[in-house]
Amino acid sequence: MLSTPTNTPMSSRAAGKARAPDVGIRARISAAQKAHAGAHFARPQRGSSTDDAAATHSTHSRRLSATLLVPHCIDLRPNEIREALNAKQMASLTKPVRKPHVRGRPNEQELHHGNVYVNWVRKGVLARMPHMSQKEVPADQTAEYEATFDVLWAHVYEVDTLLPLYACWMTEDNIRQLIAITTVVKQQKTSMSTNSPRYFVDLEAMMAMIRAIQGVQQSIAEAHRAQQRSAGADPSMPQMGHAA
Repeated sequence: MLSTPTNTPMSSRAAGKARAPDVGIRARISAAQKAHAGAHFARPQRGSSTDDAAATHSTHSRRLSATLLVPHCIDLRPNEIREALNAKQMASLTKPVRKPHVRGRPNEQELHHGNVYVNWVRKGVLARMPHMSQKEVPADQTAEYEATFDVLWAHVYEVDTLLPLYACWMTEDNIRQLIAITTVVKQQKTSMSTNSPRYFVDLEAMMAMIRAIQGVQQSIAEAHRAQQRSAGADPSMPQMGHAA
């Protein structure tokens, strides 16, 4: 059974290392992928709650577009291709995979190790999901639930591609938490698109997941700003380099 995520802050060192490649993903994703993402986010207007969710998503996207991206760190292939390859890799994994530990910027081999580790953890989460209890969503909370899920999905969509990179740097507890969140949310989205959806997370759990992801993003941003100040850099100009 998955426990409710807790907002565990990253260390300043880990956050600083993660910041540079974490942001700018929207600026580097192709127009086709942007359209694909927009299709996933789109929902019928349901009132002020949905409007608030859309506004939050817009702010989130602008924040992630603030700086540059290390090109080889992010898999920019269409989501369907990445998901198919990850599923194939998960099926082939039979032995535990140790988390990578990288100092500085990971190379392609280290990122591949990170991706294998992410898929190993993800495979374990998926194996436990059939045993998760189903949640009830009252009819009068449906609009709020869907609006909150839109916000959560926006965060997950951004973070999911970065998990192999985070696996190289973050503590094991923190990266496992992020992998669990993204895996459960993706399964929830798939279920919600069916005629008889099952709900794995309730409104309170979704809010906890949002706070957990935002906590990681905030600590990364704060550590990056601190590094820029100590180096006398212009905060508006991203500094790309090896992290200590």
